[in-house]
Amino acid sequence: MDLALLKKAAIFADLTDEELARVAEVCKAQTFKFGQTIFKEGEPGNRLYMISDGEVRISRQIPGSGEEALTVLKQGACFGEMAVFDRSERSTDSIANIACTLITISRSDFDLLLGGHTHGGQVCLPGGLPLVTHCQNGRRYAAGLWRHGGMVGYTSRGVGVSGLPVRFNSRGELTLITLRRGG
Repeated sequence: MDLALLKKAAIFADLTDEELARVAEVCKAQTFKFGQTIFKEGEPGNRLYMISDGEVRISRQIPGSGEEALTVLKQGACFGEMAVFDRSERSTDSIANIACTLITISRSDFDLLLGGHTHGGQVCLPGGLPLVTHCQNGRRYAAGLWRHGGMVGYTSRGVGVSGLPVRFNSRGELTLITLRRGG
């Protein structure tokens, strides 16, 4: 994945190379033929797109008139992100204006990228159940090893605190993860 391509999108422009590399890990390439529909108005906004190669036409269907092209997007353009951000339906159609390769990120993967860290709940009931996690993706991501689709992640409890300067039933941890090639 070309990090320079990701950096062209306004939503990723201020990220460091290390942060861009994390984004690149959840990106998937998808190809579309000339005239192929990418998404239609009214469909759920379940992923955002970036144009790696080719062009995409953004349009609307006007009753009694047909298609009204609103714009043609070129390499580096990001689209479909608003429906992902506000969890809404698509407000337009998108169609491959010429054959194109798009980089996509699913809503669930994007949400996990924004998840941040949780301090493991910081204040937990006996047994480690956090009272408050500040984790918008559910308690199962608050601490420890988790899986989501093809991603495996680990959320460290860390050693710090946020808000109140207290930890209760949530021991701090420094985590060392060693990755080895499977064989």
